Amino acid sequence: MAVRRKDGFVLREVSDQTIIVPTGRLVIDFNCLITLNETGRWLWDHLDQFDSAEALSDEMAIQFNVDRAVAQKDVEEFLSELLRLGIVER
Repeated sequence: MAVRRKDGFVLREVSDQTIIVPTGRLVIDFNCLITLNETGRWLWDHLDQFDSAEALSDEMAIQFNVDRAVAQKDVEEFLSELLRLGIVER
């Protein structure tokens, strides 16, 4: 599952936390706050650089020195949640 960030969402640093913030008209319709940990921040920063979730998982496993299966599960859960919220698209 390859996904891309939707226009209208940006990262901001607020009180030592990284959050995804809607911009423009999305501010009116988007009613939740997404806080990212280090792994989530890395995934967000690299979403558009890979053609598939598998390739993203492979690179994440290398970058964070974790088992590929763990990375794949984390990537799938992260992407599924962002898709559910409408922050990314296929």
